[in-house]
Amino acid sequence: MAVGGALDIRDVKPSSFDLLASSLGITSSYLRSIVAPIVDNAEAAIREAGSESLGPSQEFLPYLADDLQEDIAPRLRVLEEFCNL
Repeated sequence: MAVGGALDIRDVKPSSFDLLASSLGITSSYLRSIVAPIVDNAEAAIREAGSESLGPSQEFLPYLADDLQEDIAPRLRVLEEFCNL
């Protein structure tokens, strides 16, 4: 899915979300109101999910959560910048 014309997630910039909002027929401020809670809560939610004890077969969850946080950090920064415009 293209986000503001960017097909590669590494090319998505804060301004890409303005274009996305326009293509969705909504305002950028409305999109910010949707995105802001995600930005505010994503890392804590991943951390919490990774710390849940689901038994010995799920011992990998903390490591998976760490990897996921590391992978999404650059994307969250872009979303954070969009929300702070």
